[in-house]
Amino acid sequence: MQGTQTKASARVSIVMPTYNRAHFLKKTIESVLSQSWSGFDLLVRDDCSTDDTEKVVCGIQDHRIHYYRNAQRLKMPDNLNEGIRACDGDYILVCHDHDLYAPSMVAQMVEFLNTHPTALFVHCGIAMIKEDGIPTGRQYIGNYPLLAHGPSWLSFMLGRFDCPVCANSMVRRSAYEQHGLYDPAFGLLADVEMWMRLSLHGDVGYIPQPLIQVRAREQDHEYSGINWTVVDIVLRIQRLYHEHAFTGWYRWWRWMRLEARAERYVLAQYLVSICKKDRRAHEEGRRYLKNSGMLLSRIIAWGL
Repeated sequence: MQGTQTKASARVSIVMPTYNRAHFLKKTIESVLSQSWSGFDLLVRDDCSTDDTEKVVCGIQDHRIHYYRNAQRLKMPDNLNEGIRACDGDYILVCHDHDLYAPSMVAQMVEFLNTHPTALFVHCGIAMIKEDGIPTGRQYIGNYPLLAHGPSWLSFMLGRFDCPVCANSMVRRSAYEQHGLYDPAFGLLADVEMWMRLSLHGDVGYIPQPLIQVRAREQDHEYSGINWTVVDIVLRIQRLYHEHAFTGWYRWWRWMRLEARAERYVLAQYLVSICKKDRRAHEEGRRYLKNSGMLLSRIIAWGL
């Protein structure tokens, strides 16, 4: 696939992994089907849901929808990877099963990738909504270059512990073919590692508009609240790509800076768990700091 394809010829595959979100799924799928760009297929990957997911999806009559139910639970990102392997589009867009999508989102992303052949993926701004769909009033529209040089973008991502890229991004299929799919070692944060990996090999596109309404996760979601598995994965990804991104004395300086920031980061998470009287997060944090923290955090974990 070449980046010089015309807008009329580019084919889009949309992958929507889902698990037990039948109550959100109908509106989410309808927002995808309402796109001004109609040249796409929507592959819904049901990871053995126990609710009415299959009934909801099959009840929507549109030839672009393809429903597949796994024989056994794959979890993320394996379910997503299987969906990507089944795609035949030139561009592949991941859509979460509980978010809502502006009618122009696909068209704008396709136009961007058509116009910028060096970009391996394109992401956009977001607006937050509550579980019930009511807007929170919060939007995240970064002051980022429309086309960022890949290594510069990677350096930017390595300077922060949150991720400036929404997981609902459009990627060239050729990028997945050349640089691999999502790494299961990083669980639900595999997309963060993917954006860093692709930034090593190409440029990054950005559309500064809130084209996605991101719904707040359920309160009982496994990654909600203070989660030390997430903390550990964030730091593992950071350390991995500091090795790839920097060389010489500058790598040493960035590494020292990272470790100082990591120490502040884990201590802040730990102290928040204490202030919120979250016993589970507190106990898990104490174990984590005793095993993986630096000197100060280990001392505090033994004392608090």
